[in-house]
Amino acid sequence: MAQKNTGPAKTNGKGNEKTSGKGGAGAQKQTQKQNKIQKAPEEPAFRPNIVRLIFGVIVGFLVPVISVFIVVFAAAFYHGYIATARWLDWIIIVLLLLIALAAPFYFYGWLHRSLALCGEGADWWVKIPGKFFGGVGYVLQPIVLLVYGPNKKWLYFFAVGIPSLLGGLVFLLNYLDVLVFDVSFSLSEMPISLHAYSLPLAIALFLNGFLALCTKRCKHCGCMMTEIVHSVEDIEFKEYEHSGDYTGMGDKITVGKFYVCEHCLSVKKGVGFSVQTDKIVV
Repeated sequence: MAQKNTGPAKTNGKGNEKTSGKGGAGAQKQTQKQNKIQKAPEEPAFRPNIVRLIFGVIVGFLVPVISVFIVVFAAAFYHGYIATARWLDWIIIVLLLLIALAAPFYFYGWLHRSLALCGEGADWWVKIPGKFFGGVGYVLQPIVLLVYGPNKKWLYFFAVGIPSLLGGLVFLLNYLDVLVFDVSFSLSEMPISLHAYSLPLAIALFLNGFLALCTKRCKHCGCMMTEIVHSVEDIEFKEYEHSGDYTGMGDKITVGKFYVCEHCLSVKKGVGFSVQTDKIVV
């Protein structure tokens, strides 16, 4: 059996102490560990964009104001302050109310120009609404996401979401005459009563708070995911019947919407859908 060496450590020619086998292996492992740490990608340090944060909060409060302003504009047609044919009044009123309801969903990116890809669909009930709602998405951009940028989501929720929900509750109680308060003024000779518009205000504020809560949050850095991209992927190629009397060939495609974090470039998949086309998608 080899005798255990308990003598003094050996030195090399330069007088430095030689490293034993066990110590050399430990030093090698430590070096490899340091190399791995150095090669590991570093997440960029978070630095809030104060300008975008402030303007994002301002835009967040403007969203319900814009919706209520559209409702007031519709009321001007209803009460006859804008003179048109009565049948035309109702068409305009319905359209304005639909815009007032849909605008927040566009401003937060839930309704998006990616819907225009449904225009590739074979069925008219998919093609026409897809082109319409997707086309509107090119006009009504997700301004909340574009302005707020890569800042922490919790800041937006506590600065905009919570006050919106509380404001919606206050105006709902005002509408129900539990908390009674009113402010009256005129706009282009049209009388405006805060109590009379408490219900539209409550709905707009509740919706704004709900959408602020549901904005996508990056699980890596906690920032709001403010960039939206979409893509089309072929699923399958098959023969199908079209309108019962025509057999054509077409592709079934899936349309995916993805949210990207501008800070760390993480990606989260949003709502996707499939479309049956009447042509081959290349």
